Amino acid sequence: MPPSFLLRKTIKTHIRLDRVLLPSPPPPSHLAHLATGSSLTNPINRMRVWWWKKTPMQRTSAVVDIPLLLGVGLLVSVEVRDMWRLLRRSKMEKGRERGRDEEMEMMKKELNEEELNEVE
Repeated sequence: MPPSFLLRKTIKTHIRLDRVLLPSPPPPSHLAHLATGSSLTNPINRMRVWWWKKTPMQRTSAVVDIPLLLGVGLLVSVEVRDMWRLLRRSKMEKGRERGRDEEMEMMKKELNEEELNEVE
């Protein structure tokens, strides 16, 4: 089989994902029941109504787009977390360096005072 055939087959499979993964749509009366005010307090029912009001092409697009969006969000959040950690670490290191510098200055002052005391 040529690679182009496999690619076309893969794309067709992804396009038909909603038909494969999801059951057939509920009867309209059931959707009408789900769309009533008291049922919409349940977030799952709200999502079902939102999903089945979509056309098949919109559902296919959502099957592909939603995981992609979640994946991009995850990648961005990981990058932001790493940048935050690096920023915190660099601030801590700067604080340590300042502390070392202050210690060195204090030691120099003490040595200078001792030298002055010895000279007198």
